[in-house]
Amino acid sequence: MVIDQTHVTPEVLSWPYKGSGTEDDPFVVEYIENDRRNPMLFPMWKKWMITILVAVVSCIHSFLVQAHNGFISSQIKKFGPRFTEY
Repeated sequence: MVIDQTHVTPEVLSWPYKGSGTEDDPFVVEYIENDRRNPMLFPMWKKWMITILVAVVSCIHSFLVQAHNGFISSQIKKFGPRFTEY
């Protein structure tokens, strides 16, 4: 949905968005009526799939970080504190 530009219709381009785009009055992120890209209008199954995907990726990431930390700790014990200088 991010790469696909077919959703940028004349209605999207001509929508009266709030704000003027300046630093003092920035544009407000909002969705036009019946916009398919509005996450509040996603079906429940799609919301749950996104939630599960983010949870799994977060879990995998935490395991990978801990594996890296365990490796570094063992190398410091083996080679001494000079190992971290490189």
